[in-house]
Amino acid sequence: AFCGNNVTFALKTDGSYWAWGENKYGQLGIGSLKDVNSPVKINNTADWKDISIGAAHTLILKKDGSIWGFGNNSEGQLGLGAGNLGNQNVPVQIGKDKDWIKCSLVTFLMGSMCQLNISSRIDVRYGCVRISLLQEVPGHT
Repeated sequence: AFCGNNVTFALKTDGSYWAWGENKYGQLGIGSLKDVNSPVKINNTADWKDISIGAAHTLILKKDGSIWGFGNNSEGQLGLGAGNLGNQNVPVQIGKDKDWIKCSLVTFLMGSMCQLNISSRIDVRYGCVRISLLQEVPGHT
């Protein structure tokens, strides 16, 4: 099981993800904004591989290497492109790439959150476009 901010996700052996908990922004990916207190299957797909849970958004990696997101997208954290800042309550494919191998939550100074997605290249985006992981932030030691 994977736990986040008032949410829980579980991966079954058949490759299906199940979710329950707070769902104010659609971060459970179940097609509604209703909170749930028992497991609900995400989509009818059973080919999920990995998950990363943000403060109110979620990324899921499929076995085919594509990455999908849902939940709060007010700052573009789902990476759906300019002009698409609406929240998503079902999994939406992010881009066309199918060479992602991992999705992980990265916490930076002051507790701000973004997603770091690792493919055949290091690609920092989805809310972290201007942050260099190796650059020292002035004034912070």
